[in-house]
Amino acid sequence: MQRVGPVDDADVSVIIQGPATRTLPGVVASVRRYLPNAELIVSTWDGADVDGLDADEIIFNTDPGSMPYLDRSGQPSGKPFNTNRMLVSTRAGLSRATRPWAVKLRNDTPLRSSGCLSWFGQHNDRRIAPYRVFEQRITMVNVAVRPGLAMPGFLFHPSDIVHLGQRSDLLRLWDTDLIDEDENATWFKQRPRPNPDVLPQSWCRYYNEQVVWLACLQRHGYDVGYDHAGHYTRDLVRVSEASIANNFVCAEPWQLGVSLSFGDLTRLFPIWQYGWHPAWQRMTELLCPN
Repeated sequence: MQRVGPVDDADVSVIIQGPATRTLPGVVASVRRYLPNAELIVSTWDGADVDGLDADEIIFNTDPGSMPYLDRSGQPSGKPFNTNRMLVSTRAGLSRATRPWAVKLRNDTPLRSSGCLSWFGQHNDRRIAPYRVFEQRITMVNVAVRPGLAMPGFLFHPSDIVHLGQRSDLLRLWDTDLIDEDENATWFKQRPRPNPDVLPQSWCRYYNEQVVWLACLQRHGYDVGYDHAGHYTRDLVRVSEASIANNFVCAEPWQLGVSLSFGDLTRLFPIWQYGWHPAWQRMTELLCPN
């Protein structure tokens, strides 16, 4: 497939999703600075304080609420399951976007350059028919992209933090029905734990990223037979890696011109827990040969 980029920012819609926290104005300002001609849409919640926010459109969604993750002992933790919130706010923003290309940002993820413009329409050679969902690959940051062999409890786990690509492809990914978050968060409260149990500290069925990607695969005819986070076989590793390599590009934040709220990423998790761009390239060459 012929490469496209770089594109003009006038052909880009930027969707910033999430609550109107203190970080949101800075994210909006960063888009205005580095992509001044882009369409800028903020997708937040009813009643949010957005006075003075320099957006082309602000969408007020009904908050679907969230459930807490359970801690190791099975008690509610302080970390929320925001799967439905993420689905509602992202899908609403993408549905109202009018440009052919789109960038999905969180409310705490500002731009630090216009680097994303050079990634649109890139890396679309080496595509194969099985597990091919998008017309063009969606580019994502490497944070929360879990290598299957290194992290066997997190297959089918592309990142959900920053996405960029064709608007139609992003909609194809995020057009997912809401889930029963209570059932998902407490999955192993009502069911026997698997054997072997590679995630003994977890009570949930799937993590946010897995919910989105597995639902997308299923809508497009690929029921991969992944029963829960921690379901692990060598064949599932192969299918997980092939599905991600065939539909996503994995890049470091600096390559895409974004700043993450986590600070120094290599201090947050060990270095082998990220999907680094060179490793993605090698995996793509192996799994998607021409």
